[in-house]
Amino acid sequence: RLALMAGQVIADGFLAISAEKQSRIEPVGRVLLKLARGLGVGDRLAKHSRSILEMAATQRWSDIRSELIKSQAEIEAGMIALKDEEIAHLVSLGGWLRGLEITSSIVLEDYTPERARRLIQPELFDYYSERVQTLHPDFKETELVKTMAANLKAISALTSKAVDKPITKEEVKQIRELAREINKKVPE
Repeated sequence: RLALMAGQVIADGFLAISAEKQSRIEPVGRVLLKLARGLGVGDRLAKHSRSILEMAATQRWSDIRSELIKSQAEIEAGMIALKDEEIAHLVSLGGWLRGLEITSSIVLEDYTPERARRLIQPELFDYYSERVQTLHPDFKETELVKTMAANLKAISALTSKAVDKPITKEEVKQIRELAREINKKVPE
């Protein structure tokens, strides 16, 4: 759950940067550092967190974006160094799921079939579905992972269409709600 939350926080950081909302950056940096400590890689992330906060004060948005990318890579590298590749995948999955929720919300604000096509990412769906299947058996039995597996399958079905058949506005809403349901279960 900590790894998934770390990924979500990184995605929220990217959203704050895109919106150039300085007030949203500080909480992201602090929460990210707390989660990284919980994952055992806080020391590796401390300098990035401080840099994010300093850059936010001067509104250096492109530098903050780079620092967030480095933060995610640092967490994932730390997990791999600790021989916990599964956790590294969960950080990435948490960010992707939060990003999917955000992106589908943005597509809904100004729906067009062309914008909805951005949600078609079969390689990512397959990759993350495979990662979920390889999780520790005890974790796979949790309500969170059962929901994640079922919702990823449903999202894949909604986005696995012929090129000439676009995702409808209603299907985009369904994708957003499926991603949102997973994201809400992460901190429970």
